[in-house]
Amino acid sequence: MSDLKLDFIGIGANKAGTSWLNKMLQAHPQICTAEPKEVHFFHDMASFTQSYHQGNFTKGIEWYKRFFRHCDDSKVKGEITPKYLIDPVVPGRIKNMFPDVKLILCMRSPIERATSQYYFEKHFIRREKRPISEAIRHQPEYIEHGKYYAGIQRYLEYFPLSRIHLIWFEDIEHQPGQVMHDLYTFLKVDPSFVPPDLRKKSNASRIARWKWMRDVVAVTERKLTEWGMSGLLKWLKTVGVSKAIAMINSKPIRYDRISETDRLWLQQQFREDILHLQELTGRDLSTWLK
Repeated sequence: MSDLKLDFIGIGANKAGTSWLNKMLQAHPQICTAEPKEVHFFHDMASFTQSYHQGNFTKGIEWYKRFFRHCDDSKVKGEITPKYLIDPVVPGRIKNMFPDVKLILCMRSPIERATSQYYFEKHFIRREKRPISEAIRHQPEYIEHGKYYAGIQRYLEYFPLSRIHLIWFEDIEHQPGQVMHDLYTFLKVDPSFVPPDLRKKSNASRIARWKWMRDVVAVTERKLTEWGMSGLLKWLKTVGVSKAIAMINSKPIRYDRISETDRLWLQQQFREDILHLQELTGRDLSTWLK
């Protein structure tokens, strides 16, 4: 067994506030997060637009440790990879390696989440070519990432619900300070700390100007880490190099509203899962059904 001690893992969901959350965790002086944010270690399931994130689990724990080499042993450590929510093999693997780890799940209206993911894949990743009506009906990933109750149930086979901290996207928008106070408390670090960019959006909707540049940056980040240089990667982000490249290579975009036909279809896909989630958590999710 490796000597790596991991305190938390963010398991999702895609396009539900995880980039913002990672920055809020990074800002805390008692916390250290993986570099880059998404390690893609525990899952086998490939993304339909980013297949190069597949098969990392076979590289072993020593490979995984490279993403935390910049972390001081005294700090609370963890990572966030949204893909962990939907691959059935992940909960058992996490339990086997880190039986005492705490889990974090961000959730957003599944209709808004699916729409946001579609436009991200289409305009920023730039590998989604289908119109949205076709994509949401033929690509299961748009639906599966929004079935939070189903994902939670897979984890409850291995972890108690008390070990899973739930974060709601609406709360991030309206009371981010309380969101982070509660999460810091859950992680047993100083809950009075207030991140400097608490009310600043992360990973906001943008369109990539040059796909090749986006791909080069992504591959470079992974290679730096695999070469044991996660500390250098963290420094480049700290001094603003990564942000500057991202701003040069992208511009804001406003998304069109989906059709009423597509909205009603998505409502039917998510209705049962939402009702079960509402019963499990006691939170009123009626707005997600509209």
